[in-house]
Amino acid sequence: LRMEDQVKTHRYFARAAKGMVRLMLALDDQPLEVQMRNRMTLEEAELQKLSAAERKKVLAKRRKAEARAAAATASAGAAAGGGTSAALNGDESGGGGGGGR
Repeated sequence: LRMEDQVKTHRYFARAAKGMVRLMLALDDQPLEVQMRNRMTLEEAELQKLSAAERKKVLAKRRKAEARAAAATASAGAAAGGGTSAALNGDESGGGGGGGR
């Protein structure tokens, strides 16, 4: 309990608190949409500096990475869902197939 009483007097706590206040003020001054737009603009500026062949390579890598991430989330969702989708859809038989109609 003594540590909890003294933690606020520690210099690193004060530094972290000041940093957190600055961060919150910066986020309040500039909404997330604007930050994302600025980030995309910076990425586009970096792409403009590259030659056409290098730009094509970077964009192809980015598309492959996005496809890989989408496939990973889809397979993770299917693996996590398992047999629950049949139960959620009201199918008491537990089997797929879609027969009976």
